[in-house]
Amino acid sequence: MRQHRIFHEGSLEVGVEVELSTENAHYLRQVVRAKPGHLLTLFNGEGGEYNATIQAIEKRSCLVAIGKFVEPNVESPLEITLLQGISKGDKMDFTIQKAVELGVNHIVPLLTERSVVKLDTKRSHKKHEHWQGIANSATAQSGRNKIVNINPIIKLSEYLQIHQDNDNQRLILSPAANTGFNSIAKSSSITLLIGPEGGLSDDEERAAVAVGFTAVRFGPRVLRTETAAIAALGLIQGIWGDLGS
Repeated sequence: MRQHRIFHEGSLEVGVEVELSTENAHYLRQVVRAKPGHLLTLFNGEGGEYNATIQAIEKRSCLVAIGKFVEPNVESPLEITLLQGISKGDKMDFTIQKAVELGVNHIVPLLTERSVVKLDTKRSHKKHEHWQGIANSATAQSGRNKIVNINPIIKLSEYLQIHQDNDNQRLILSPAANTGFNSIAKSSSITLLIGPEGGLSDDEERAAVAVGFTAVRFGPRVLRTETAAIAALGLIQGIWGDLGS
């Protein structure tokens, strides 16, 4: 039987017992229907994972004993940062989930000139927490052991001012570009910029290119923002990373 993977936000050590969060306890008791003796896999986002056994479980508490430490090689050889224009509804949730599954390391939600979503400080904070939760769940589901950090929401113009000096491969997806992915030099560190619904403005594209981004395109078809992120990340992992290996 498949062992359920649980993210534990705290230290883990072989031979000790730890109390899981109330959310994890609720999930294991009410959804998984786990009982004492149930085997789990725990990870805390610092690399590697631990075999664990439930010792006691109640409605809002779960005590587990930590067993063997293992360190499966599941991370991509690429270091990928996704700069994603915030999309409306559940599109952003979907993009974050699939980006984590495809091996991205950092996600930066961007407010752009054509962003449909408008967020005040309170809503921005709640959205950030929500997206980090999605990233954590996707990490557990996909078998990864390092948590993908969702950066605080930032305006694209501010990001470009702060991150002008960078020697990694910086790509911006643009339907007007003449360069395809196959023409880009291989790099182990990549930053990928994708706009929201409606794409990036001409001024934003020029500003990105001015600080070192290379405009690239997929082909003749226009992709939705959530499709573009998944397709681009899959292509990058297929050409330079570990998809298909």
